Amino acid sequence: MQVFGLSGVTAIASGGYTAYALRSDGSVWAWGRGVDGQVGNGAFEDASVPVRVSGLVGVSAIAGNEGAGYALYGQGSVWAWGSATSGQLGNGSENSSSVPVIVSGLMPAKAIAAGGLTAYALQRDGTVWAWGYGYGATRGPARIEGLAGVTAIARGGANGYAVRG
Repeated sequence: MQVFGLSGVTAIASGGYTAYALRSDGSVWAWGRGVDGQVGNGAFEDASVPVRVSGLVGVSAIAGNEGAGYALYGQGSVWAWGSATSGQLGNGSENSSSVPVIVSGLMPAKAIAAGGLTAYALQRDGTVWAWGYGYGATRGPARIEGLAGVTAIARGGANGYAVRG
């Protein structure tokens, strides 16, 4: 069945019980579970049809994990919204957010990935940074030591992956 009200979609992502769509105009849309703010429209409630994630324009990539959504802007900043119980927002706060907030402490990123309760950013210098469960919880992103020269990243439920060289 076609998702109601969406057209011009260039990328999709899922996170737990929430889905995300990136449209060709750089806007992000979400639907599904939203009780932790992961729909990103300023409310803490579920959305049965796609709603626009507040304030996002010019987005180049999206990702989602259990309770949070992520957006990468073309200039390299990463934004997150939803649950912060395990540091998923990467901004040092333990408070969930129903609107996007910037992930702090990152250099310009060129890719993002998310899964489980963790998110990753591939920096333009080939290093990978992680935040969320297992990475200092609410302290913010931390570099994954010993991992350099990375060209692509992916995240599963409990594992992270990188392509080097």
